[in-house]
Amino acid sequence: LGGIILHRGSVAQMNTGEGKTLVATLPAYLNALSGDGVYIATVNDFLALRDATEMGVLYRFLGLTCEALLTNGNEAHDDVEKRRICAEVDVVYVTGQNLAFNW
Repeated sequence: LGGIILHRGSVAQMNTGEGKTLVATLPAYLNALSGDGVYIATVNDFLALRDATEMGVLYRFLGLTCEALLTNGNEAHDDVEKRRICAEVDVVYVTGQNLAFNW
């Protein structure tokens, strides 16, 4: 149900251990099929990298590309090449801070 709620553009509140990472892959996959790209916001670089690595296996199996846009101090804000690459990727895991700099 969480995947359906997210796909419809609503917010789904889930507790620790209820599978937020996996549930987010369902609407991310559906929305990425349009070719516009999907950004999944996480709270820190650790989660962005972990989720992009672990869920990237699933996305690649489904024929999509996946990356993590990390903060690494303030370096990512100035890394134009990394931002260009992420703009062409199907699914990007990003911190809220980096998401703000992308818009």
